[in-house]
Amino acid sequence: MFLINTDVKTASIHVFNSKHNLEMHIALEGKTNITNILVFLLPSTLTSEEIEIFTYLITMLTEDEIATSMIESGNPEKIKNLILSILQEFLEQKNINHMVTDRSLGF
Repeated sequence: MFLINTDVKTASIHVFNSKHNLEMHIALEGKTNITNILVFLLPSTLTSEEIEIFTYLITMLTEDEIATSMIESGNPEKIKNLILSILQEFLEQKNINHMVTDRSLGF
């Protein structure tokens, strides 16, 4: 998972699958092979609300074993649905009546 702050107007999430294993060094885990990459393209400046949303999303994606398994599966549709359900859950917890769609995520 990569977070990139750059000169974009709206945030978007991209899923990349590699045909070959990419060896990466992860701080506490040592070397590992990856084939699936999530890239979050974020505007250079974020509101406090946007930071809260992305913090929640990234926390859920990294700390939930089921979410991790879905990401590791490399299935873009499953990953998209996972992200949509996490964001919908966030809105429900905040008691915000809004439906999250894949279009609003930049998929």
